[in-house]
Amino acid sequence: MKNVLKGMRRLPDILAAPLVYGAAGLLELVRKVGIRRLPDCKRALLSMGVFPIRNHYYGPLFDPSQLRIPLD
Repeated sequence: MKNVLKGMRRLPDILAAPLVYGAAGLLELVRKVGIRRLPDCKRALLSMGVFPIRNHYYGPLFDPSQLRIPLD
């Protein structure tokens, strides 16, 4: 019975994964084309609170694994 419940908990994750991969591909395309060329996409992304960012030293820190010295 526990295995069935564990499987049921994973069901939303399994069902959402293809949608997330599709959205990630679209975000990558928006980033490559340039957000300046896609003003409607920019408006939609900002209204939803998500935005495609690069892992670049001029960008915000969202991957602390690349730090030489921990910030804490």
